[in-house]
Amino acid sequence: MANSKRQRAERVEVTRSRARILEAAESLFEVQLPEPTMSTLAETAGVSSATLYRRFGSMEAVIEALHETLMAHFEEVAQQSLARPTGWDALVTAITGIAHTIGAHPAIPVIYRKMAYLNPDYELGPQWDAALKSIAARAHAEGMLREDVEVNDATMAAFRIGEYGLLPEPARSHVISRQLAIVIDGLRATSAQTPVPSGEITTEEINAHIHIEAQRQSRGRA
Repeated sequence: MANSKRQRAERVEVTRSRARILEAAESLFEVQLPEPTMSTLAETAGVSSATLYRRFGSMEAVIEALHETLMAHFEEVAQQSLARPTGWDALVTAITGIAHTIGAHPAIPVIYRKMAYLNPDYELGPQWDAALKSIAARAHAEGMLREDVEVNDATMAAFRIGEYGLLPEPARSHVISRQLAIVIDGLRATSAQTPVPSGEITTEEINAHIHIEAQRQSRGRA
């Protein structure tokens, strides 16, 4: 019985310390510069270096775990979008959710670029490609999404808008909300539109851009 209680207590402590470490890592990567060290991370998380290395053997392991945690927020956005009654509603929910998620977690772009730097084969969110394309197809069929725009146009805009999350409040929420309103209105099918240059932006191109940004980010921190 005593051993069982001790084991449960140890599991709780492992969970709590991992959470503290990942929260601290996220706060450090939001600042962006300088590059956090394991020593800085341990101090920020309020754990010993020994505890940090028991939970995560390297900064790369911290980054991978934090990436998994942050990407889970996008899964919530995906599920909320798919539950919407129309394709247009689903698209607006996805765009808004992406932007606000990044706004609330400004470390997200830093972390996915770091993943791209660590892994040449890294791709951002391939598990959501089919669902997003289906949403855009529905919005096109409804006549709500302009014909010369594809889903990657919308999601790229949402990601960039979300990067205003580095602004302090109340500017952060104000700017993100205004930019979302402008972009969403620009996606809507109307009679008066400025034509979009031809050539769809592919998922492969987006991931290539992420890897280029990852290299630039790495050089900037060197």
